[in-house]
Amino acid sequence: MPPIPWKRKTGFAVGVDPRYARPMPSRRHMGGLVLMLGAVACFIGMSTLVKLAREAGLATTEVMLWRMLPGIPLVAAWMHWRGIAWRPRRPGPVLLRSIFGGCAMGLYFWALSSLTLLQHSVIGLSQPVLVAVVAAPLLGERLRGAALLTLPIALAGAALVVLPDAVLLDGDLSALHGLPLWATVAAFGSATCSAIAHVLIRRATGPVDGAGREPDAPQTVVLWFAIVVSAGLLVLTAVRGELPELVSTAPTPYALGLLLPMAGLGVVGQLMLSAAYTRVAAPTIAVVGYARMPLGLLADVVVWSALAGVSGLLGAGLVLVAGWVLARDRSQPGAV
Repeated sequence: MPPIPWKRKTGFAVGVDPRYARPMPSRRHMGGLVLMLGAVACFIGMSTLVKLAREAGLATTEVMLWRMLPGIPLVAAWMHWRGIAWRPRRPGPVLLRSIFGGCAMGLYFWALSSLTLLQHSVIGLSQPVLVAVVAAPLLGERLRGAALLTLPIALAGAALVVLPDAVLLDGDLSALHGLPLWATVAAFGSATCSAIAHVLIRRATGPVDGAGREPDAPQTVVLWFAIVVSAGLLVLTAVRGELPELVSTAPTPYALGLLLPMAGLGVVGQLMLSAAYTRVAAPTIAVVGYARMPLGLLADVVVWSALAGVSGLLGAGLVLVAGWVLARDRSQPGAV
């Protein structure tokens, strides 16, 4: 019996019985993936400028303040113009997202001074697997076996990417003395905090919750993220006695040339990231983040002439395998 020519408006391909066909991605779904890809590109550009600023001698707290403070009046003015509420409807998830996002950023910026962008990207890309794991308790999404299967694969790849080639190819254990151990630990911590923060974005901006609260706008989440992190940094620098020097010392023209576009890319990336999570399930869209690896590799080559070694490429390959398995599992019927 020939297939029934079902219309496209049913959401299935023409000529395929919808009982067995896989639904076509909606325009909203595809828009979310495009937004996430744009956010990744912005964050790679931001990371490049952060690494250059750290190499120029700027402290982590100083770079973070410049990353957050300039965006507050810009986002607030845009929200006022668009009539978007500043007060969060779901203050708990918004506050927790800001705290975990701030911790992720601090660890990320600190580790960038010792790791290449590829190394940091590969370690950070254990995050989509972590998102799939933490989304179960935080969002009530189904925890599938692929998330638990891919977690050790992703972590092994992330560990391998920082291993010197001499250890892998020649068995020279003395090369381990040059391993950026604390930077690697910080990068893992950043990935974990970032995974929790990304899931909390979905919780803050997702559909009406059990208490009947409407979702927060992505701009509200971004604004409070900047406010909470900036306030925390100012308190930290004041406690450490660094605030007077920070206020009185103007950045050099070279530093401003790095910090201002870094702040702009960060704000745009955060807006695109938050908007993406309003359209697509957290574990599915997080897989788009794997575009960070080729973009990070390109930035390493262009800016620092740093070529990836064998261990780096193998580590990246393992993380890609983990992402492919996770994405394939998410595409199966019944996936959440």
